[in-house]
Amino acid sequence: MYACRNAITIAALAMLVMVGNARAYVVTSITTEDTYAPTYARSIVFPAGMTVNYDGLVRRITSATDSSGKWWPTIQGDVYVRRNTATETFPTSNPNQSLAWNVQISRDATNINVHGRYTTDMAALVGSRSIVNGSDNVFTNEGNTAGNNNNIERIDFIFPGGLTSAADVAFVVMERGVSTAHDAFRIAAITGLAGSTPTNYGNVVTYTAGSWGTSSVTPSQTYEVLRYEVSGGPNLDRNSATVNNQPIGGNIIETTTLVSAGTTIYGYSLFAPDVTGTGLDLVDWTNATYFPTNTPETNDGIDLVMTGAVTFVLPEPSSLALFGLGLIGTILRRRKG
Repeated sequence: MYACRNAITIAALAMLVMVGNARAYVVTSITTEDTYAPTYARSIVFPAGMTVNYDGLVRRITSATDSSGKWWPTIQGDVYVRRNTATETFPTSNPNQSLAWNVQISRDATNINVHGRYTTDMAALVGSRSIVNGSDNVFTNEGNTAGNNNNIERIDFIFPGGLTSAADVAFVVMERGVSTAHDAFRIAAITGLAGSTPTNYGNVVTYTAGSWGTSSVTPSQTYEVLRYEVSGGPNLDRNSATVNNQPIGGNIIETTTLVSAGTTIYGYSLFAPDVTGTGLDLVDWTNATYFPTNTPETNDGIDLVMTGAVTFVLPEPSSLALFGLGLIGTILRRRKG
């Protein structure tokens, strides 16, 4: 599983954050930084004779602005993708696969040129923190006729050392799509943790379709969707869709939207909107009583942008001057097997 951590300690974060009465809503603009990984080219099975060329671009958010002001990324955590154990019919019902989209550069009869890296593992993709990459129909179990279905029930964004909930500490959720039609999702703070597994949750907050991300932060772009050709992959060998004319939008979600101020949390989880229950009900993602395994695309076709497991803070200018912006960007990386 993919995992990253920031070098900033929880104590330093607590000093950095100036708790106030900020209200965080729709992201209205972002700033980004581009770096490049090695390029990669792969011949795919479908369409036959096509080669996908990845330019290696990694485009990370360096700040996000909403009506409260400018938010800055700080701690980076770990990402875990939780899949159900339902009977699989590949690729129409609960398929064990990865679905990745990349921003298209150009396309001709033999080449598909895209921004981003070639990433086949869903946890690594979600944790990549690059907004030129994303995943299609993240919680859709069935119903997509192109086979863009999945057996994912929950995605956990975990900060093992814990965070203290405050109005000026937040998370960001972003999606590819028309600004008035972003898909629904549910989110809850993780209030208990054993190792890398949540053991309890706070209240579940629902963002209904079209109610969030209503300001586009990128121009409309074309995206290429690639998925496994066979169950378990491991390669993205099928170009299952080309999606035209969609921008990116999102919301900053304050931690105090999820739990009371001063509560220790260990990150958050995202769920499909048909997931029911609260608290302990949400711990076992294989329990179909609370996690239906027939979620259709019409109920949750969310196409997540890969913002990663990152906290954002809204510090006073004096706080930034005291600690320096360089502190925020210091990241240490590691990988889990």
